[in-house]
Amino acid sequence: MRGATRRLAWNSVYRKANIIYRNNYNAIFKKQNIKSTTRKNTKKTMIKRELTDTIVIHCSATPPTMDIGSEKIREWHVKENGWYDIGYHYIITRDGVIESARSEELQGSHALKVNFRSIGICMIGGYNYKNEWDNNFTHEQWVALKALLLNLIKKYDIIKIIGHYQVDNKKKCPSFKVPEYLKENDLQDYINIG
Repeated sequence: MRGATRRLAWNSVYRKANIIYRNNYNAIFKKQNIKSTTRKNTKKTMIKRELTDTIVIHCSATPPTMDIGSEKIREWHVKENGWYDIGYHYIITRDGVIESARSEELQGSHALKVNFRSIGICMIGGYNYKNEWDNNFTHEQWVALKALLLNLIKKYDIIKIIGHYQVDNKKKCPSFKVPEYLKENDLQDYINIG
């Protein structure tokens, strides 16, 4: 049930989170300056998202000591993948800072099947030194994730929150079971049933 009582509880949690938004969205690229190392003659466009009813949680698939943020991921996505910009809308760094990445009103490039309807959040980490998926996120990241989810739920008509693996069976990203996380954090109304 998504009533007033639940909204009050969420607002209380969100206020306690002490979230810092760092806007690193300085990706005002000139198309001629973007060079793709993986694809040639790829037309790069940014599309405005018309529907926002899903949140997809990702991880960067990096070891816990690789403390990166939106600028490094933007570099990977633009220079190595040949994309116009970073694929995610938000990055949660190891110290729990939420960085805005791709402009929120634009369609992401993070989960092919649901890019047109979703916001993408990437938590830094999720991989270990043996090249295995690993739930190695910090306490600060968990606090930031919940606060960001509550903020986005309040802002949009969100009907489901999913992990990348739930729309791409080749992935184990974000290295934890999202439905279990949602149950543990009183967000079970947003579990993807089907």
